[in-house]
Amino acid sequence: MLKMKTPAQRLQIAFAMQRFARAVLFSRIRSQHSGWTDEEIDTAVAKRMSRGEL
Repeated sequence: MLKMKTPAQRLQIAFAMQRFARAVLFSRIRSQHSGWTDEEIDTAVAKRMSRGEL
């Protein structure tokens, strides 16, 4: 199915998947650390998604 997509369409799908993964991870971290600010959660999400290489 992806072979039939243009490179731009495939990139768009990849970005959508990344946004979805980030939203799911944000929600999970928020539920585990209810006292954290959005900024702290954003930092934790970024570290997790970059495998701690920030």
